[in-house]
Amino acid sequence: MTIDWTKPIQTRDGRSARLLCKDLKGARGYPVVVALLDERGYESLEHYTLGGQYLTGDDEENDHDLINLPERVERWFGVDHCVLVCLDAHPEDGQSRAWGFEDEDAARTLAPHAEAYLCITFEGWLPVSSKIVKK
Repeated sequence: MTIDWTKPIQTRDGRSARLLCKDLKGARGYPVVVALLDERGYESLEHYTLGGQYLTGDDEENDHDLINLPERVERWFGVDHCVLVCLDAHPEDGQSRAWGFEDEDAARTLAPHAEAYLCITFEGWLPVSSKIVKK
């Protein structure tokens, strides 16, 4: 498991996490200290490996492990009578590669005969919102 400490983090089960340090002395393999936010709005401190693993003592994935938040990506599609959205999901990095245009201008330029334009926002590989822009 690899984690990019320069990007936002959360636990696998979706709890908000805040990095406090990555170099705690005497931590016996768990030098990362993170503040986790609970459902009441309180933070608790937890220790992790540099790879973001929770201190369970094994290599199995755990709901308490840290991951980077999935990034949001917009893709634009020209709409005629139907739309075909192709997703190439990559579970190893949690990001989707949606075939489509990266912005509205590109969609309008490369699909000038479309009746409307559909924008889908993906978070990781899940669509989280969409909108239609009429021509």
